[in-house]
Amino acid sequence: MRRLLVAVVLLAGTAALADMNVLTRSDTEIAIWGKLHVEVDNYTVDSATDAGDASGTRLQTHSSRFAFKGSHAINEDMKGVFQIEAQANMTGDEGAEPFARTRNTYIGISSARAGEVRMGKHDVAYKMATIGDNIFADAMGENDNIVSEGAGRPDDVALYLSPKVGGFQFLASAALTDAQEYTGDKLAPTNKAADVQAGHNASAAICWEGPAKSFANVAYEMQKSDVLSVGDKASGYDSVVLSAGCNVLENTKLVGAVESRSGVSSGVADQLNYSVGVKQGIGAKHAVKVQYSIRDVDAANSDADLTTAGYSYAASKSLELYVMATMINNDSASAVDYSDGKIGNVGKGDDLQAVVFGSVYEF
Repeated sequence: MRRLLVAVVLLAGTAALADMNVLTRSDTEIAIWGKLHVEVDNYTVDSATDAGDASGTRLQTHSSRFAFKGSHAINEDMKGVFQIEAQANMTGDEGAEPFARTRNTYIGISSARAGEVRMGKHDVAYKMATIGDNIFADAMGENDNIVSEGAGRPDDVALYLSPKVGGFQFLASAALTDAQEYTGDKLAPTNKAADVQAGHNASAAICWEGPAKSFANVAYEMQKSDVLSVGDKASGYDSVVLSAGCNVLENTKLVGAVESRSGVSSGVADQLNYSVGVKQGIGAKHAVKVQYSIRDVDAANSDADLTTAGYSYAASKSLELYVMATMINNDSASAVDYSDGKIGNVGKGDDLQAVVFGSVYEF
């Protein structure tokens, strides 16, 4: 309990340090930043069998985080960079560790002329390229439930980010991770006790940023796990995605994505996934958002779709309050759950709905 109270005090105290360096020398800068995000979810499960019906209300943390980041000048062009980012546990049981999981944590070197290399636990290039099309990012109703689902944050990533030239930037990442460590990124074997060779992840992206906050990103990812004890059968996907968006009118933003995923073995069905969303600002503080995503699976009765609509209010530069309604419709052979805030025990053909009240504080 004492550790949790200390953590809360530290998090609260960082508000005064928002956008400020905590250490500045002639060659070194260190800053702190983070986000606190909680939701109250009222959900229902309409099961394909009446016995599976469920409902409830819960308090959820969604990707809350606390981080240190910094740089150290080497010469006029190059600098060393680092980041330590921990996931903040705001709704765990009493006695739970306040920072139980590691997020993007790396050390690297950056050059204005040659680009930046990061080594550590990090989002893969594919995931970084699909952030912009997700207008409900990190919330229960985000489109990552359908598009780019499983693109993750391996433990041992080498990431390269090129300099931006004419709005274009090239990203590439590679990881070679024991598949037992990949459970959260959909690369774990079905049999957790199986003899596992390795889980592999490699991805690359070309990203473009244009006027009026327009963007267009193309990315490729290969993710695979090899399970030796079941006939060397592989699981995973080769994925290609086009993610794009633009401001078409004042305060109106359109985003969309098209993703093709090819299973690497006969037991993994191919998918074609779509997402489209719109965000309409109303004045400086209000916005309404709608996003629709569909998963078209090359297997009988395995499709699913997601619809999310919401309203947000910017109470200040740092604090946002919102309400949303979200639902997932599963075909009779599909069991898609919310990836960030799983309901759990979702059966094939179950439909999910939720009304969500949330708050986000960034510093």
